[in-house]
Formats: sequence, C-alpha cells, structure tokens
Amino acid sequence: MLHGRLRSRLLIGLLAVTGVGLLVTTVVGFLTLRSFITDRLDAQLVLAAERAMVRLDHDTPPVGVDAPSPSPYFVVLLEAETGDVAQIYGDTEREDVVMDRIAAVPVSDLSSHGVSEEIFELDGQDASVPPHRATVRLRPGSVMITGVPTNDREEYSWQLVLTQLITTVLLLTGLVLTGRWLIVRGLEPLGQMATIANRISAGSDLSERMPGSDSYSEVGRLGQAINTMLGRIEQSFTAQRESEERVRAFAADASHELRTPLTTIRATPSCTGRAPYRTASFRGPCGGSRTRRSG
Repeated sequence: MLHGRLRSRLLIGLLAVTGVGLLVTTVVGFLTLRSFITDRLDAQLVLAAERAMVRLDHDTPPVGVDAPSPSPYFVVLLEAETGDVAQIYGDTEREDVVMDRIAAVPVSDLSSHGVSEEIFELDGQDASVPPHRATVRLRPGSVMITGVPTNDREEYSWQLVLTQLITTVLLLTGLVLTGRWLIVRGLEPLGQMATIANRISAGSDLSERMPGSDSYSEVGRLGQAINTMLGRIEQSFTAQRESEERVRAFAADASHELRTPLTTIRATPSCTGRAPYRTASFRGPCGGSRTRRSG
C-alpha cells in the first residue's frame, strides 16, 4: 500500500510540476507575443501618423480608399476649439464604435497626447470591437488622431493560448501513460526488496539477499547496505548459536564428569568419619555393622 501511495505521489508530483511549468510558459508566451505585436503596431502607427501629416500638408488623403495605398488605419481631424469632427479618413471596421470612443476622450486630453506624441489605448465598453492603438498630432486649428486596430494582437495572442492549452492536455495525457510506466519500472526493485524483507522478518532464513545490488544507482546502493547489514546479523546469530552449543556441550561434559564422584561420595558417608543422620542398621561398604541415627 505504501508502494502504491509512493507511486501515486510521484506521478501527481510529476504532473503538477509539468503542468505549472507549461502554465508559466503559456503566460510568458502570451505576454511576450502580445508585447511584440504591440511594439510592431506602435512603430507602424508612428510611421503612418508622420506620413498622414505630410500628405495632409499636400492635400492628399492620408489613408483610406482615396489614398495611394488603402490600409486599416484611420485618421480623424477634430476642430481644436470645439472638438467637432472635421474629416474622417480610413477603412476601419465599426467606424461608429471608433467615433464613440474618440468622443469619450476630452479635447484637452487629446491635446495633451498631441504635445507628448505618446501612444495610448483607445478602447470602450463594446468588447466585440478590439481596442485601437492611437496617437495624436497637433495641426494648425485641428487635432489629428491616427489609429490602428489591434485585431492581430488579440487574435494571435489567444490563438497561442489555445494552442498551448491543447499541447498541455496532450502532453499531460502522454505523461500520465509514460510516467506511470517509468515510475512502476523504477520502483520495481524497491517492491522486491520489501517482499524479501517481509519474508526474512517472518521466517528464520537470513541467507537471502536483496537483488540488483549494483553501485551505480540509489536502489543498488540501498540493496548493498541492506545486504551488508543482513550479513552482519547472520554472522551474529551464527556466533550466538555456536556459543550456545559450546555452553550446552560444556554443561553436558561437566555433568557427565561430576556424576561418578558425587555418586561415590554420597554412597560412602562413613568413610569420611562423619556421624550418620539416623539410626539404622546397615553394613557399609567399609565393612562391619553400623548404626545410623537421625540428626
């Protein structure tokens, strides 16, 4: 039962460590890809904003179907004083949602973005439309907002997550099958050792030894240590048994050697000159009648 619990703990631990590692890899991959795509979109957005400024200076549509090269970018011109929309260029999807998001930003904030020329996220409550990366440039009497959708960033990032999750499930399934077989194979010598140890403890045969006693593995070194211990125990029991046999042989020899003198001494009390213990007529081995009396 302990062997089964050990096998289960090892398998669960292996799956847990692998699962955590794959989860961390998924999160890091998601964040890395998302950051990479965002940086690429920002670089393209800055280039599109600079080109739009140049084209507007030459009365050329900056983006859209009327531009030399249609693109997913949008350019919106707002009146600097009122914030009203002066012109919209671009082929962006859900233009109504984009305009609602721009209208939600105060003109003062847009002017601040224009001064710093920083890139910000233009999003809103409608989750069906991905956010837009946007930047602001200030023009005489107007504010130009250039934006690009982040569909690629959202789509590719979550595709990576889905791919990683599918890979994780397949890998953990394969790990359960192969890991269980490897763990069972690796713990098989320990099971044999436990069986032999139980057999030795239940019986009296100390001559059995642990299998696979090689010095190249932890299990082999454990088997060597147990075999050394069993050898010493066997030697101790052998020495004890031999000592007991010598003691028994000595006692038997001593008893045999002392039996005849004691019998002789007990049978001839009168030869020693001691008085008998009780009165009785008998003829001793030294000759003549003697009277034994009770002491």
